[in-house]
Amino acid sequence: MAEIPHYDVVIVGSGPAGTAAALRLQQLQLRVALVDQVAEDQFKIGESLPGAAIRLLRTLGIQGLDTLLHPEEYQVCTANASAWGREQWTYKDALLNPEGGGWHLLRHRFDQTLRQLAQERGVAYYNAKVGAIHTSTITNVKYTINFKRSTSTLPQSLSCNWLIDATGRASAILRQFGVKRTSYSDQMAVIAWVNTPLEDKDQTTRIKSVAEGWWYSAQLPTHKRVIAFHGQAERIARMVKQPDFFFSTMNNTDLLPYIVSKNDLITDSDLSTTYANVTRPTQVVGEAWLAVGDAALSFDPLSSQGIFFALYSGIRGAEVIAKCLQNPIQRSIYLQQYTQKVDSVFRANERSRKHYYSGINYH
Repeated sequence: MAEIPHYDVVIVGSGPAGTAAALRLQQLQLRVALVDQVAEDQFKIGESLPGAAIRLLRTLGIQGLDTLLHPEEYQVCTANASAWGREQWTYKDALLNPEGGGWHLLRHRFDQTLRQLAQERGVAYYNAKVGAIHTSTITNVKYTINFKRSTSTLPQSLSCNWLIDATGRASAILRQFGVKRTSYSDQMAVIAWVNTPLEDKDQTTRIKSVAEGWWYSAQLPTHKRVIAFHGQAERIARMVKQPDFFFSTMNNTDLLPYIVSKNDLITDSDLSTTYANVTRPTQVVGEAWLAVGDAALSFDPLSSQGIFFALYSGIRGAEVIAKCLQNPIQRSIYLQQYTQKVDSVFRANERSRKHYYSGINYH
């Protein structure tokens, strides 16, 4: 019988939170593995990277986006344009922010290159879905992890001392441990990926509130644009079933200075939906596990903090685990400190969210 590969930490989920945790753990000289199965070339929502995120990337040894992405895979966000609670547009120039306006990037490429970097630095990667997780009876082993489908390229299972849940809103690992999630809002989003005309040079983040919700759009590199509507489930369902209704409603808001139709959808692309509510689990740490990214706290998209928090929580979560392994006696203190950091971020974002939504009838 083949020996089961053993790691100090196994991370389930390889988005920015999971890979940030893996890269930081590798820097701290721990044995780490990433487990995930992803569609590498599929467009993903969550393309806004704030300027402050560069500090987190540098912590991981990434000096700039130019060392991670090709120039055609990201572009500078020059301003935030909003018509929130009024018809008039206001502009917040990126020059007013000492850390800049950030970037709009091809999110699937950002995630993919982070995974590649982790592997180049020695992080093991298993292209698989996790099945059952068992508490081990073997000395110095906490968990045994099985894969959903065994193949000739995969070991039968893995073992580890710590687990990180980086599976996003699904929080697949937390669910196995019986941890429930609490929702603090009721919102979904419908998303379209469209081709843009060559004369569209706009590099702003555009947001407009309407009676039924709010619209968002940002141009991406390679003449692509994401358009999203955030609102209640019933209206989202109608838009998905009737793309013409989605585009005609958007065009009537003057979100963009030109008309867009379903004929502009990128090849093989349909309207898609996603949850856009604020949720968090009843606990973000356990005896030998913790949650990072959306698994620890899912934001309202209005905050544009998804990638930033993913990187931040991945780095901080990795550092907490390293401390726990080095000094097990203080484990409960370290885990409590991590919980307090996540709680602090949640409270600050809830204050901001309630402030902005109080200015419009929606919500």
